[in-house]
Amino acid sequence: MKAAVLKALGSPLAVEIVPDPVLGTGEVIVDVAATKVLAYAGEVFSGKRHYLLEPPVIPGAGGIGRVREVGPDATELAVGDWVLCDPTVRSRDNP
Repeated sequence: MKAAVLKALGSPLAVEIVPDPVLGTGEVIVDVAATKVLAYAGEVFSGKRHYLLEPPVIPGAGGIGRVREVGPDATELAVGDWVLCDPTVRSRDNP
């Protein structure tokens, strides 16, 4: 898949081919349809905000997309479902 990769703080993002994600227990793989760019992303990527990023990193601020694959123990989500992904929340599909 293609992704924007931050190879070092202060360097521009580079669009590269990276390995597809590997589906784990309790996880889904989502094809992102829309996302956002945070207003202060440039400060984070330059190192000015001193975030604990260890490049290389594929940055992301969440998004909306469709489920492409479902883990073996999913109880609610199914392929084709629309979902909101929030990088600050980690939960099961039926807590």
